[in-house]
Amino acid sequence: VRNHSRYQNDPLGRLAGTIQWLTVTTFASQESILREAARVRGMHGKVKGSYADAQGQTKQYDASDPHLLLWVHIAFMESFLRCHQTYSSTPIPGGADEYIRLWAKSVQPLGLNNAPQSEVEMEKAIAQFHEELVVNADTRDVLQWLHRPPLPATARLVYRLLYQAAYLTLPQRYQAMIAMKVWPRWIVVPGTRALLRFLRIAIGPENPIQDAAIERIKRSESNARKKWRNQRRAHWHLLQGLWVPSRHRCRRRLRCGSSTRARDATEQLTQFWAALRP
Repeated sequence: VRNHSRYQNDPLGRLAGTIQWLTVTTFASQESILREAARVRGMHGKVKGSYADAQGQTKQYDASDPHLLLWVHIAFMESFLRCHQTYSSTPIPGGADEYIRLWAKSVQPLGLNNAPQSEVEMEKAIAQFHEELVVNADTRDVLQWLHRPPLPATARLVYRLLYQAAYLTLPQRYQAMIAMKVWPRWIVVPGTRALLRFLRIAIGPENPIQDAAIERIKRSESNARKKWRNQRRAHWHLLQGLWVPSRHRCRRRLRCGSSTRARDATEQLTQFWAALRP
């Protein structure tokens, strides 16, 4: 982040790029997701360098490395999940496991196919990175900028509350490593919930991006139903053409006084047609 991100020179532009990825993977069509994934992969291909690991050894890194992609994914996903669980009263549809499962699908176009599928798997994946994490001078440089970015005076108080709210959701292990001053929980949690409710009212209930996604899904489901009905109708006509001669033969055998086997076969064919009729 420190060496490749433009968070200092163009923080809003950097934020817009993340929002674009979130919006597209959440609401857009599969074709749009694949295009956005190609854009992100192109950016990742340029992110290469070296870093000092927790043991002080210099290692090379590549943003397309599946191991690093996994860390970014689970850190990203866990932060959203914990913030929702802490500050929202609205339950997640399907629960945390469903949220994690769906987020795992969003990173498959980036080449990450081993993402956690449940909350338990997510916690296990995070635990595997414990020994690799380190807080050094570069880390503190980024954290210091995030703690006090160059914002207008009117926005600083709101931002500081949101910063504390995010920091509060970090696991205690990571808070101890960072060792930054934390506001009391009894101030942060109620204050953040009140602020979010106010913002929700100010923004309004309209969500044109979500509405467009819902309409696209409805059209897709309607087209899928039409396609299924047409296929079923075609299969029925095909089967009818195959079975009608057999049905007529059975009836001729019945008129000729054949055994009850022909009568049973005719009844079975009639029931079979009824079940297949679209």
